[in-house]
Amino acid sequence: MKILTQSRQSIFDFTGDVWVTEALEGGLVVAEKASGSPYIGTYKDLNRAAEVLNEIFQYYRNGKKSYIMPLE
Repeated sequence: MKILTQSRQSIFDFTGDVWVTEALEGGLVVAEKASGSPYIGTYKDLNRAAEVLNEIFQYYRNGKKSYIMPLE
């Protein structure tokens, strides 16, 4: 699955692990585990980041070929 990052400046293949973690700014991000990969989205709180992560998983389960990270 290809994922367009929240910044709309890069696309990567979803082949590794994706998870929610804290950002230095106090927000939360969804990130790809592969070394050197950028954060793919930053959200206001843990609940929103978890919602986005769940949506990515649902797309993947349904065989979708691409996902666009929400802006908020």
